[in-house]
Amino acid sequence: MSYQYLDTNVNCNRIAVIDELGNARVPSILLYVIMILIYIIVVIPLIFIFLAKLKKQKKIWISLLGITFIFTLLMIGISYGSRDTDLKSNSFNLLYYKDHVIREKSIFNITVPFDDKYEVDFDGAIKIAAFNAPKYLYYSDAIEGKEEDYTLGDNVVYITQEDMFCRLRLENMTAFQKKYFMAEKEYEVEGDYSADFVCDAKEVSGSFHNNMGYQLRDAFYIGNGVIAYLGDVENGKNSDSIQEIRPLLNINNTEVAKFIGQCLPQGSTNTAEVDAVYSMITSYFETEIDREVIVGFVGNGYKDGIGTQLGEQTKTKDVNLLVLPVKSKSRDESEEYVYTLGSDYDVVAGDYSYGNAYRYMSGSVTLRYHLPIEDKVKSLDYSTYSNQEYHSDYYAGFDGTIYFYNHVTGHFDEVFLNGERSVLDVKNYIDANHCITVKYQASSEVAGVYVSLPYISYSKEAR
Repeated sequence: MSYQYLDTNVNCNRIAVIDELGNARVPSILLYVIMILIYIIVVIPLIFIFLAKLKKQKKIWISLLGITFIFTLLMIGISYGSRDTDLKSNSFNLLYYKDHVIREKSIFNITVPFDDKYEVDFDGAIKIAAFNAPKYLYYSDAIEGKEEDYTLGDNVVYITQEDMFCRLRLENMTAFQKKYFMAEKEYEVEGDYSADFVCDAKEVSGSFHNNMGYQLRDAFYIGNGVIAYLGDVENGKNSDSIQEIRPLLNINNTEVAKFIGQCLPQGSTNTAEVDAVYSMITSYFETEIDREVIVGFVGNGYKDGIGTQLGEQTKTKDVNLLVLPVKSKSRDESEEYVYTLGSDYDVVAGDYSYGNAYRYMSGSVTLRYHLPIEDKVKSLDYSTYSNQEYHSDYYAGFDGTIYFYNHVTGHFDEVFLNGERSVLDVKNYIDANHCITVKYQASSEVAGVYVSLPYISYSKEAR
């Protein structure tokens, strides 16, 4: 059986979503304590007083036996009334839409109410795998047409994978034990949308038309180094105003998460929904840096979806986030705006660390970027909006000097120094292989901390 570790920011954030949705209700220890105290402090003395008045103290043991039996039944009733007796699940379902097809990626857990065997069935072409949390050890998919067991500690999860059917069978479970799963499925849907966005380093504008067949709640635009809040978009309606916009590039700054939380409705699911949007931002930086998307919450999953099928067999809480790819235009139709030199680069010199949504340097670092060969670069730009300053005990925004290697002179030229500026004469900095070598030198003001590597954007001729 093969496996791989999943301890990335993307997966940690997505698992956090379902954990934030809550746990099963277990029997209340406090109620037990209160009942026992009432029994000892109130009931037993009252029995003695009552029997003493009747001069029937000899019946104390029979009376205590009867009252104990009644209290035992009462405590059993309280234990059932204060606990979950249903099979429960929490799920975070990412619904990637493209050309009337949904590719659903789901992370979910199942909590059993009693020591028993349980089965959950799924229809359609679905792939499911079990994994351990919090270590996030991911086991390989079950072989089609064969039952495979995933031994997780003392528990066994059987996954039967067929062409259009999948069954989860949980055995040797103890009450309120939780197991985690990943699942993927594709299915066709009706509905569509259209988007017409214009974007540059500081602003996003345009319109989005929702014709998906349902409301898109609390929609966000994510792309070009910014996140913009669109609000609720009813089915058949347009959203033509951006309510709020923030830069994304200093992702470890908690201001981004605060911004998302302020946009979303307050309530029991607020933290889970913040984590859901934040996981898309992390994914955007980790694996989809060149993509632009609109994300928004849908109240119910699709009838063929993983979350919907879970809800039919378990008592479920879910978060369903629809992901719609979009492509923005530049304000100047003769050129296109690219917010970063890209993720294809080599480290030439210096101390540099990269992890998912952050890029840090210590002192200085030199990187060689490989630009797309078809990009005809018109200018290289440094934006103070995209590279905002911040300073904490361990991290800081970039403060320093940026140099470009001049392949004609063989020396580094100082091009950006603590301010907004554009380099229009780029021919000496982009070599024959369409690469540009950049040296980042932090100032003494941010010495001793990890410095966020700045983002350099560029404009290119429109294709």
